[in-house]
Amino acid sequence: NNPGGTDSGNTNPPSGGGGNDSGEVEQVFIGTSVNDNAMGSVTGMGTYNKGESVTLIANANEGYRFVSWGDEVTDNPRTVTADVNGVTYSAIFEAV
Repeated sequence: NNPGGTDSGNTNPPSGGGGNDSGEVEQVFIGTSVNDNAMGSVTGMGTYNKGESVTLIANANEGYRFVSWGDEVTDNPRTVTADVNGVTYSAIFEAV
């Protein structure tokens, strides 16, 4: 009997919570930058599911060319895996 209408006997936590068993995929942010906005831009910045393949494209403005990424990779477009949150890929451009 519970004449007061309150349930003081249930101390078990709600079921289904905790851990990484929720089925949600972790989100990872990929950032991009350029050495000079007047020289070009990069597409591909955004939030992705962890483990997803991401294509980054360095777009040189007229009179400039893409040299490399900040880590000296020269692939353009470049495919990376979204595995570490907050990584930024920097495009380096120079005058032609």
